[in-house]
Amino acid sequence: MTDFIKKCLHCGASMQTQRSTKKYCSDTCKQAAFYSRGAQPSIALNGSEPLTAIELDGEDTDEEQIDRSNNVERESFNDEQLPDKIPFNVSRNVKNYDDPEPPLPFIVRKPTSQQTVPEPYNAKRREEDKTKGHSKRYDDTEVEEEPYEWIRSELIDDIADYVQDNYKTSEMFQYPKKYWYGSDLEKVKWVSVRFLCIIENLLHFDNSIVERKTLVTINKSLIAMMEAWNFKYMPHNYPLKNEIKAQQQRIEKIIKVCDKSIRLGFKRETKVKLIALRFQLADLVPKVRFHCLDFSK
Repeated sequence: MTDFIKKCLHCGASMQTQRSTKKYCSDTCKQAAFYSRGAQPSIALNGSEPLTAIELDGEDTDEEQIDRSNNVERESFNDEQLPDKIPFNVSRNVKNYDDPEPPLPFIVRKPTSQQTVPEPYNAKRREEDKTKGHSKRYDDTEVEEEPYEWIRSELIDDIADYVQDNYKTSEMFQYPKKYWYGSDLEKVKWVSVRFLCIIENLLHFDNSIVERKTLVTINKSLIAMMEAWNFKYMPHNYPLKNEIKAQQQRIEKIIKVCDKSIRLGFKRETKVKLIALRFQLADLVPKVRFHCLDFSK
């Protein structure tokens, strides 16, 4: 194959190549020539298309051809159109302070003198709210609020009195280590968590229809708990030992008079005692579901 000796069109150095269409000695000169051609102004002859120095080389890539075609489009404007456009060799990030400010993305409209701001509430609405006793502000005018009347519940007062009368029991469950040793405390917690579960279920069944088999299950659980080793060797100062026996006897009497179901209802004194005991036991043990407990061990 014949070798050709040519001169580089950019730097003028001699080069030896096997292609007759090669014009640059290296990629550096080819890229430098591309930028230098972009800086040259376009010259139009007799109104024809402007002359450019762009000539595609055989080694150009597709990206370079696209850049050069864009360069031709930029140089196709005449001298009168160039000031209205941003030159291609000027960075678009540089702000031209001679250009006018761009328009706002939204239109700001000022209210006319004919437009009036409506009142938040009219006089009729204000009078209606006053009669209903609402406390609001209308046009910086505060409406007087009716005095709040405290309503005391007799049931809550009875529960508070029961807890206060049995403060010794509350103190024992709040500070158990003060009254029981480690081995005795485990027995106290074992019995207390099961009795708390029974109390929660009894309060849930109050003033509702309960099936007989449900009461039988609760009664069997209390009997199994009293026959367990932890209950038999309970510390003598445990305050609820007699109360557990009394609740088991009371449920057993209800089962004897119940056929299939019964509406279970506690007297006021019994309900007050159960709620107070639940409050006291909650200081020592957490609430556990019935099916998660074993009453025989």
